[in-house]
Amino acid sequence: MTYLYRMLLWMLLALTAFTWTAADESDSYVYVAPEDLASYWVASKKVAPRYPREPQMRGTQGCVSLAFVIESDGTTSHHVALAVSPSMMFTESTIKAARKFRYEPADENIDRQSVLTFETFTFQISYDRDRGTPADQVLLSTTCSEAAVKKLGQLGGG
Repeated sequence: MTYLYRMLLWMLLALTAFTWTAADESDSYVYVAPEDLASYWVASKKVAPRYPREPQMRGTQGCVSLAFVIESDGTTSHHVALAVSPSMMFTESTIKAARKFRYEPADENIDRQSVLTFETFTFQISYDRDRGTPADQVLLSTTCSEAAVKKLGQLGGG
């Protein structure tokens, strides 16, 4: 699926105020902020994105805030980058990893409600103490997360 197709699909979801009914009308998706996700779904399998070789060799760091739907069977779909820094170079790796995520419904989610949420992934090279600190990773994550929340607000979901 091309990036443009995913972006158009994301906009379709956003324009319907994050409530979308699938063609068979059996699945309804609601937006859930990352901090509230545990009330709906608990991760049973997470895969870390692979650091792309070229940015890693150059020492390029970055982040991706990725929106996705957790389906009623615990798989993920509709992966769209909401915010990236410094460019799209980390997006493909992040989407590949998120496609492998699996979730189990929380006790409160007896109906296995599908949700639209997002997660922020950072790509950072390990530094020695003279070149960087763990605060750098927090800054990267915060930058992308804030941009994603802003974008969601612009699209009507935040």
